[in-house]
Amino acid sequence: MDGVPGSAWEDRDMPEIPSEILTLRASIDNVDAALMHLLAERFKFTRRVGELKAQGGLPPRTPSVTASRSRGSRRSPTPRASTRSSRRSSVSSSSPRSSGTTS
Repeated sequence: MDGVPGSAWEDRDMPEIPSEILTLRASIDNVDAALMHLLAERFKFTRRVGELKAQGGLPPRTPSVTASRSRGSRRSPTPRASTRSSRRSSVSSSSPRSSGTTS
């Protein structure tokens, strides 16, 4: 209710807003705009998937995809990223320190 006549904080009563808060608000606005852009891009992709499924006579939902998303698993967008993460986990699990054994 900032600035609303009769509110507890009318404009004349407001202390000056620190520049860091203004900078952070601008950053939040930038992130919001980026998220909106990403969601718009995602919508274009999902709409196209729907079109292709309709053309191919496929059902609108794919149970295996829905199930994997509900479990939180996602396929990596690049094979290199998934290779790195699997290599990292296999190295850490085979390390003598992490398994409690010594050479």
